[in-house]
Amino acid sequence: MTRSWWLHGLRIDGCDVSIRAVGRICKVVLLGLAGLAAVPLGGCGRAPSVKTGTPPAEPIVGASGTGIAPAGGLAGDTPAARAGNGRIPPVAPVVGAVLATPGAPRAAPDVYAGLAPWVAFVETPLATGTGVRIDGARLVTNAHVVWPFDRARVVFADGREIPSAVVTGLDLMADLAVLDIRADRGAPGVAAAPPVADGARLAVGSDVYFIGYPAEVEAFPQPAMTRGILSRSRVWEALGMRFLQTDADLAGGQSGGALAAADGSVIGISSMIFGDDAFGLAMAMPDVLARVERLAAGVDVDGLAPRVVPLSGGSPTRSATLDHPWAEAVYAVNAAFGASVEVDARPREAGADVHVDVISPYGDVVPEDPEDADGATGPDDGAADLPAMGGTAAAGEGSGDHREPGGAHRSFTVDADGPFFVAVTADPGGAVDVSASVPLAAVVDPDDGTPLVAAPGLRAPGEGRDAGADDPPADGRTLAASMDYPGDVDAFTLALRAGQTAVVTVETLNFVPDIVVDHPTRPGLAPPLLDTRVDSPLGLAARAAFVAAESTTYLIVVRDLDGVGTGGYFIRVGTE
Repeated sequence: MTRSWWLHGLRIDGCDVSIRAVGRICKVVLLGLAGLAAVPLGGCGRAPSVKTGTPPAEPIVGASGTGIAPAGGLAGDTPAARAGNGRIPPVAPVVGAVLATPGAPRAAPDVYAGLAPWVAFVETPLATGTGVRIDGARLVTNAHVVWPFDRARVVFADGREIPSAVVTGLDLMADLAVLDIRADRGAPGVAAAPPVADGARLAVGSDVYFIGYPAEVEAFPQPAMTRGILSRSRVWEALGMRFLQTDADLAGGQSGGALAAADGSVIGISSMIFGDDAFGLAMAMPDVLARVERLAAGVDVDGLAPRVVPLSGGSPTRSATLDHPWAEAVYAVNAAFGASVEVDARPREAGADVHVDVISPYGDVVPEDPEDADGATGPDDGAADLPAMGGTAAAGEGSGDHREPGGAHRSFTVDADGPFFVAVTADPGGAVDVSASVPLAAVVDPDDGTPLVAAPGLRAPGEGRDAGADDPPADGRTLAASMDYPGDVDAFTLALRAGQTAVVTVETLNFVPDIVVDHPTRPGLAPPLLDTRVDSPLGLAARAAFVAAESTTYLIVVRDLDGVGTGGYFIRVGTE
């Protein structure tokens, strides 16, 4: 999707590489090829503008208060929960299941009637989406549909309802989630799951259909169907995963829905829009089923281990030590809808400036009152104006003022049924104390501070190999990481010798990546970036190349340029 931003008066088009010094750091933005970058479809979120102002009488889903975790149980801030950080992706891509070729075409009404019983409406307190039943016990949807909850409401077309289906598997890299639907006994006279087939065996130009629940507001809706043709198939080589491209209309709320062949078999799970909204992309069923089975077997298929947003607990007083201006202490606020929240943060050392951002579960930064925010500073005052770090808030009402030199105060009203995030930074770093009128639950980000291991050669993930071929040996060159919450900023470290050229590449399906290179102790002395690019027409990619001016450990910062995305990504470093 072609996008444009204004960065300090500089227009950046989504098809261009832009390398500029911004404030005291250097940055690179790359959004794939012109008009070809894929963007996550997104669920149909409950925007605050449509809220009635009154919270529902009862929660939509059961409140376990622990957030999502993959099969095998929920995990918190324990060494075991963090052990998967930085794992190398599988040496070989997950081998897709062997499925049959779709059969003879049927009339469109017959396709709809045959598939509607298996395509479900999925609802959380924050969003709605679609899921597809794959057997008598499991429903597949997109991970971003259920984030950050560990349960969701599931409703089938005939009115059958599972009020609190448990999320049993999560693949943040491929944006897949599996829900336990064993509580549903199925529709009378209907098989446990729809037929599935290999859509890659279809001829280009074959009729295909999307079936899902776009922009639904009804409690017991009926699925909608759109029609198009199979345009082609594509492979995201970084993950070895095939996608089917079609011109059938796809909209928010259809995430996790079915792409069907004309014989009525499911050939893909809808996931994103593509090519300036002209095409939809669906993950091919052979790859979906293969990854789901690995999840069921307890395999850490995305290399990320459990990533949990705490949905309860916490303490109204917190403290943290921030090693550099990019370091963040992040806390989840799980207050009731309509609650007023006050947050104070102050540095322990004289001369440090503390900044507090409040981010809604939709990724909107709650605005400060300009008259009260004088003196607020963060890791980069200029970069704070970027879409990745701010933007126009559509959720939350807030204000800010400084109670004492270097300290920060924020107040806001909770106007969404999900966690708000309080992100505290300090310039130039140091110890900070944080207090609030409600409990603050610490959000653990295992990516922060992870050392990147440089490898000779400048090859990006998946670059220079045939689709389906093995990845390089698992030698630490490529790491799996994740945007764990909207506005997440992951700060890695990279040790280099003076004169070394380093190339950092990020690839993902889940957000628009942005890479920043900074000096660890002397901000403003970051090395200038070289003009490099990545051609990645499916996965969104960013690439930054630079020459180390001195022998030191640099900070490599990854963030979402839009500031709203969550999900996994690959980061790789090459040197010469």
